[in-house]
Amino acid sequence: MPAPPLPARVRPSSQQLATGAPLVRRPPCHHGAVDSVGGYRLVRKLGEGERAEVFLGHAGSNASPRPDRTAAIKLYRASTPLISIDTEIEALARVSARHVLELKDLAIGADGRPCLILPRLGGASLGRVLAGRSAIDAGEAVTALVPIAQAIGELHRLGVCHGSLRLSSVLLDHVGAPIVAGFGRADLVGALPTEPGGRSLTPAQLAAEPRVARDLDDLVAVVHGVLSRVRQTGSGPVHAELLDWLDHVDRGELVDRFTGELAERIFALAPAAALRLDDPGLDRQPVDLPLRVVAPLEAGG
Repeated sequence: MPAPPLPARVRPSSQQLATGAPLVRRPPCHHGAVDSVGGYRLVRKLGEGERAEVFLGHAGSNASPRPDRTAAIKLYRASTPLISIDTEIEALARVSARHVLELKDLAIGADGRPCLILPRLGGASLGRVLAGRSAIDAGEAVTALVPIAQAIGELHRLGVCHGSLRLSSVLLDHVGAPIVAGFGRADLVGALPTEPGGRSLTPAQLAAEPRVARDLDDLVAVVHGVLSRVRQTGSGPVHAELLDWLDHVDRGELVDRFTGELAERIFALAPAAALRLDDPGLDRQPVDLPLRVVAPLEAGG
């Protein structure tokens, strides 16, 4: 007799993941002619990459999925190494932050490989939105960038390196808030802190870790990418001082405080403003995020 399913949206603990204890008891994933996973009926494919395919899942039998009963179901390809899957799961399970992709639940496939149950965030990445806009306001840049900087700082505090931060790996949720996703190349660089608010690595260890340095390089590149689209004013770029600081700061010396300092300096640019998903100067409807196209997975998928 199959085990009864656990309540939906149970977050696996890092202890379970580390010890190999059963994570959840969900119906198995059958790659190929799969029609349901973990209590979710698979509606259609949302995207695919080298490592996995992602499907829209609906927890119910209605023909039209309701947003509050949908999820993104990530099914890994047989060629994806288990160590890569385990690292991605552990990285996601360590972090509970508003602007980091949430691991809602897991299901175990018939082949013993996990299937990830993730939030359905819509069809837009930050890169896609910027590509569709001729320019953005400084306040929109603040809204986009501050949470990303804070998210990377939180990952490093918990001993996780993202590994592939790009404009394309930052997704936007239903209210336009940025969510750092794309953890397919994540690395664990330290143990999970045992104390609330503790740090996985000392400042010296952070400074000596090349994967941390690479994350910070990628973060600075994202900042440059967003600020390059900020609408110019008559008095010149409002972010010139920030760019000068980024060019001259010693990130190794400031490594444990860099993301916080960066967030504060971005905050000082302008009052935060809602990030518009389309160019207001163009005569067309705003981007329709829900469930439109099958697109490649974002970086690291």
